[in-house]
Amino acid sequence: MAPVGSRQSPNLEAIAALRPDIVLANAAASQDVYPALSAIAPTVLVEGTGVNWKQDFLLLADGLGKEGAAQELLDDFAADAAELGERAGEETISFVRVTADRTRVFGVASFTGFIAWDARLRRPPSQQFDATSKDLSPEELQLADADRIFYAVQGVTTEAQAVGSATIANPLWKALPAVRDRRAVLVDDDPWYLNAAPTAARIVLAGLEAALAGGH
Repeated sequence: MAPVGSRQSPNLEAIAALRPDIVLANAAASQDVYPALSAIAPTVLVEGTGVNWKQDFLLLADGLGKEGAAQELLDDFAADAAELGERAGEETISFVRVTADRTRVFGVASFTGFIAWDARLRRPPSQQFDATSKDLSPEELQLADADRIFYAVQGVTTEAQAVGSATIANPLWKALPAVRDRRAVLVDDDPWYLNAAPTAARIVLAGLEAALAGGH
């Protein structure tokens, strides 16, 4: 794979040298260079935010002439999400991401929030907002609670590593009923909170199903 610069500063000469059949670019970062990219090859701009993952996927598929197959994949996902919702019961679920300097809960207009909406899963009142996410101070960790918490810690893959985070070590976190009763699930940060695409959506749905429908 040849380097072609960043989203903010694409190397147009390097892109042209590859003689691409199609160019895929982020709308927010590529509006200014869209004319130049379009002169190289047909260019598809996508939104690149979590709540738009289905729309972006269909745009990409349309540019590749595979919109029918993409729609079938999304229909299958919607059916599986609805089935999970029917089996999941009345538990509320919380989505939390912890980084070195921030702890956030995720609302309806987020990647995970939209998947939960597809499955008609219940969210706690503290996370029924329309923004992508909301920052919590160390004193507000009670707003992360629900019957189940699905949390990620940046750069961490095990619970043993997670306890090194100031948030996870905070007594207020440890006192949350879901944490105390071992109903807080450490998840992979990348697909749950960084990516927004069909493969990531399937990983999230599988994780929700394992915890909710599986009764763990």
